[in-house]
Amino acid sequence: MMDFLKPTDNLYKFMGVGGIVLAISCIIFPVLFFQQTSMEYLAQLRSSDNWQVHERFTTERLTTLDIRKRQAADEKNKLQAQLDKLNSGSNAPGSSDEVDKLESRIKEVNRQIESIEDSSHELNLDLALRRANAKYEETVSTNRRRDSRVVLQLGLIAAIICCFVSFIGFWHWWKRLRRFRVEEIVAEAQLQAKTEPDNTLEQATLEQATLGQAKLEQAKLEQATPPSRQPK
Repeated sequence: MMDFLKPTDNLYKFMGVGGIVLAISCIIFPVLFFQQTSMEYLAQLRSSDNWQVHERFTTERLTTLDIRKRQAADEKNKLQAQLDKLNSGSNAPGSSDEVDKLESRIKEVNRQIESIEDSSHELNLDLALRRANAKYEETVSTNRRRDSRVVLQLGLIAAIICCFVSFIGFWHWWKRLRRFRVEEIVAEAQLQAKTEPDNTLEQATLEQATLGQAKLEQAKLEQATPPSRQPK
């Protein structure tokens, strides 16, 4: 019976297999995160292009509203001038009707100016909100792309370390198994060397017994042969 036991190499197997699993994980997850941030960056670029188009449209719209506001203000000034002229003149027949028409027209122009101002304010507010949102998305995208590059570099470094740990584990595992195999071969050779002399002695004894039995059978055969058949 062998006087040694098989080596307990569970730690080295854990180092080898675990190192490979961790190395693969350190490569896959950072790459997936980097790919995700790249897609988010492309979406942010598309949103930025849309924002630039919206900004140009809003700027043109604000310019148009400003022109309409100046036109309405000029019209209001003209109407106010006519109203002042009528109020300062003599009370001619029908002047009260013209005054009412001018005042009604002035009120309508004032409402138009207020509507233009409200529209301009809403556009400016929407433009400011979209500008802040675009800036926020750009900042987030920049930070995530920076973080993804850092995570990718750290993942590659961790993967190299895990591969090194795995190599050490498999190396020690192989050394222990090779040592165990050598010891097993040596033990089998020693056991075979111990049993060979006994086998040789048994074989010689068997051969001697067989030879003696053959001689005995030959002597019995000679004694059983008749004398007439014996040669003269």
